[in-house]
Amino acid sequence: MFDQYFEVFLADSPQGKAIHYRLRYQVYCLETAYEDPTHYPNKNETDEHDARSVHFIVRARSTGEWIAAMRLVVGDLKDLPISEFAQIDQNRLFDITQARSLHDFDLSGEISRMCVVSQFRRRPLERSTPYQIPWNTDDKHEDNQNERRKAPWLMLALLYAARDYSVQNGIHHWFFLAANSLARIFTGLGMQLERTGPGCEHRGTRYPHVITIPQGYDHFEVKYPNLAAVIPGGVRYRLFSELTSEQYKDIAAP
Repeated sequence: MFDQYFEVFLADSPQGKAIHYRLRYQVYCLETAYEDPTHYPNKNETDEHDARSVHFIVRARSTGEWIAAMRLVVGDLKDLPISEFAQIDQNRLFDITQARSLHDFDLSGEISRMCVVSQFRRRPLERSTPYQIPWNTDDKHEDNQNERRKAPWLMLALLYAARDYSVQNGIHHWFFLAANSLARIFTGLGMQLERTGPGCEHRGTRYPHVITIPQGYDHFEVKYPNLAAVIPGGVRYRLFSELTSEQYKDIAAP
């Protein structure tokens, strides 16, 4: 399931990034109204952080359609978007990560702009969100078949691709500014997400969180061994620049 139906690409070319931005426009502006489409007349949803971000996109193997996207903003913690909005408790951050100084966060990442097109957000609760919602993580009686059926494979594919990129490039910590509902989704996926400060107002109440890479993924393999067994090893993304124009479908501006 993990890579049988989907392919993840690092959008390392202008053409790949254009697909990424148009997917964001489709989901954030047209489908969920998180953003005002009149602010993006070129139908590319972008902001000032994209220049120092790593962009991922996903396509369906059967149709070649582009169906999901996510970015990893890379830089010093003080320059990440989370630092604009949230107050991070430095002592708690050091306790959680065993860091000795803020220099340990000179090269960090922040996950943001995760989105999946509407036809792959099929359950009713997902229609008003840009991402998939996983199975009920509090249900201790779900069998392995139900786990496989309900697993948000697109979200897992994007997160594992970003994990592999981070390991390759020496990024040891990710930060998230997330509402409680999204934080529960990540912890439901077995990720060791830790809150690092008080809530702040940013389109609702959101809290700063941190995860250590790659150790923060270990709990997933313990919690869902049957799901982990079908996730391939190695680097779980391809470079978009490896494709010729004949090998991919462009995405028309919505």
